[in-house]
Amino acid sequence: ELQWVVVDPAVRRLGVGLELYDLVVRQARFFEGSAKVWGVCRTTKAGVARHVVRQGGRVVGTLHRHAFGQDYVLWEHLLD
Repeated sequence: ELQWVVVDPAVRRLGVGLELYDLVVRQARFFEGSAKVWGVCRTTKAGVARHVVRQGGRVVGTLHRHAFGQDYVLWEHLLD
């Protein structure tokens, strides 16, 4: 289980978050019985949701006033 991944502002926009996402999907495929990877990102981080869709995932919906009273996009990446 991986929770609350945050990329250091000093290395944002260098692909670190995208690499972490891809690594998690690859690792999940390795473990027998894994059906999906899912997560949330703040609605202000639209780039994350776009990457999920580009990589074969989908946006499921929006969680309003979720953690810390903020809105989050709920996404999932089904594993084949």
